[in-house]
Amino acid sequence: MKQKLNCREYAYIASMLFGLFFGAGNLIFPVHMGQMAGKNVWLAIIGLCVTGVGLPLLGVAALGISRANGLFELGSRVGRPYSLFFTCLLGRENRDIAYSLSLPVAKRDIVTARISFAALIELISLALTAAAVLIVPYHANAAGMDPNLALIGWGFITYGVFNLVFFMMYYGNVNRVGVSFAVSSAAVFFITALDIVTTYAVPLFRDILDTPDPDFIGKKLLFTGAGGAFYIISFIVTRAVSVKKFEKLDLG
Repeated sequence: MKQKLNCREYAYIASMLFGLFFGAGNLIFPVHMGQMAGKNVWLAIIGLCVTGVGLPLLGVAALGISRANGLFELGSRVGRPYSLFFTCLLGRENRDIAYSLSLPVAKRDIVTARISFAALIELISLALTAAAVLIVPYHANAAGMDPNLALIGWGFITYGVFNLVFFMMYYGNVNRVGVSFAVSSAAVFFITALDIVTTYAVPLFRDILDTPDPDFIGKKLLFTGAGGAFYIISFIVTRAVSVKKFEKLDLG
């Protein structure tokens, strides 16, 4: 990556940042705020500089320091479900759905594109998890499934449940993304708790699935395959139901 920028490149970046943040509100709001502040105008100016200048610059700096390729990857530092929620939330605030509907694109294609993108990110994360399971030396996990092949099966199940709950609720009412995320997070919490409980209480999980690879590899493959099948079915159902709900949704 290039470290030193020349004057022309600095000018390009500065103009893009100016175009990104500057709008009519930057001309109208400060004047109105000054009128309302009266004798407290200097405190108002300090507040405006902190919130209107400082926080946006901190956001740009955070994105640059993180070296993340976009909002979704940046939000993934907190967690992929949170990143998906935050992306949809930002889309709501920026009227992303309204903009998408103004394009010559069918509603079903809008839904399919977003769900497919989420599925792609999820599958990449599971592939990386599988690679880590193969590379990193085995160690016991005090809570839940140990890092082995069966853990990937739980990953398929967890992502499948999240997608089912989140997207079907979200495309039923795109303005209530917070409610959709809260309910889907509760569903993921339930699946995680189920993983922990079964690992300790159910002999199949405790004595067979929660063991180092390649012990009982056949049964682990069966469990992971069942999880993968559930994920595929959940994707098909999620897309079909979400498309049906979104096509009936009146955003006018």
